[in-house]
Amino acid sequence: MGKKRVTDHKLNVDKVIKNINTISSELKKIKVMSAANLYRIYHNPGLF
Repeated sequence: MGKKRVTDHKLNVDKVIKNINTISSELKKIKVMSAANLYRIYHNPGLF
């Protein structure tokens, strides 16, 4: 691989890692929100 191709590959890998971290963070937020919603539904069944 030429130096430019190695650099391009590294940039692509860095972008993929960043995207995975972003997705992971969003999934954690969804998990927390889902748990909070389940808690509300369970403890306030008349509201839903």
